Amino acid sequence: MGHLKEMRPIALMHRSRRLLPSVTVIRAMLWAGLSWVLMTVALWPAVRYHHVPVIYAATLPFGGALFGLMTATSAWRHLMGRGPSWRGRTYDAS
Repeated sequence: MGHLKEMRPIALMHRSRRLLPSVTVIRAMLWAGLSWVLMTVALWPAVRYHHVPVIYAATLPFGGALFGLMTATSAWRHLMGRGPSWRGRTYDAS
């Protein structure tokens, strides 16, 4: 039973290492944050010109991701030979 007491700290250390994000994840989060800031700064003049609330500048990444997903879905449906669908109706792929 004495060896179990000696192994307990090792087990706790191993478990706590799993909870910490890896260096790759931290780098990815930093790059994502930097790109978010750069996109917000790039949209800032247009937001000011059109007199809309400033928070709209921070929503650009959401809009870009949504547009990208819709474009990718449309391309995938076209490659699979399915046409667009609207309100439950599907149309021929052209």
